Amino acid sequence: MVRDGYYYGFALLVAAGLVAWFASPLWALPALLLAAFFFWFFRDPDRVIPNQPGAVVSPGDGKVTAVMPVTENGASRLRISIFLNVFDVHVKPLADCGHHTRDSIPEGQVR
Repeated sequence: MVRDGYYYGFALLVAAGLVAWFASPLWALPALLLAAFFFWFFRDPDRVIPNQPGAVVSPGDGKVTAVMPVTENGASRLRISIFLNVFDVHVKPLADCGHHTRDSIPEGQVR
């Protein structure tokens, strides 16, 4: 699990415990559900990476929405766009033989 998931999840569990203690267990239910969501959302499952030369592995779960050549700073590159919905794993592992230079979000769009 990603470290942030522990922070949010345990903080909400403590909040749920306090609400259940001082008010009613029923009022703690939203915080418990939100804590469960954070523990699930920040999961980091083990991946099986193929040990084949030249194998390409997606950096994230989701749906590939576009594969297109682009020119950036005079260099031709291949752009691969992947859409992640709330049910996909949002952890991006990196291969040790490749490199990740940056994430790019066009100005005016939400991250």
